[in-house]
Amino acid sequence: MSEEEKKILERLLIDELEALREIVKKAERFLRINKHTGDPVILVPLEKLSQKDLIALHIAARYFAFKLGLTSTDSITAEELKRKTGIHNDKLIAARISDLRKEGIVESVKKGEYRISLPNLVKYFDRLGERYGE
Repeated sequence: MSEEEKKILERLLIDELEALREIVKKAERFLRINKHTGDPVILVPLEKLSQKDLIALHIAARYFAFKLGLTSTDSITAEELKRKTGIHNDKLIAARISDLRKEGIVESVKKGEYRISLPNLVKYFDRLGERYGE
């Protein structure tokens, strides 16, 4: 491969640390992670949050807790989401997760288990900023 070809192709490369830095910068406006439990501390008043955003923030927080070594997996089950969000209706949880999957925010790991979709996380936090203020 010529140097010119390589230079052109290098435009496609991403720096994972830079991507993580951008995600964390946007996320810290909306949540923190409890360093003892790995649970999210959501900074937006809960009464203002939609159920979909509450669920998405819990799924995103699981990713961050995993990266910090506070949980053993980056995914979360629908049962855990019910307990942690206080949304006890299975159909509501399923419907909101379905919405998040259609938007590309969440992906299925296996039936009843979900993780955040990193490529769309920056855009998601930008939308949260529009909805709930910076």
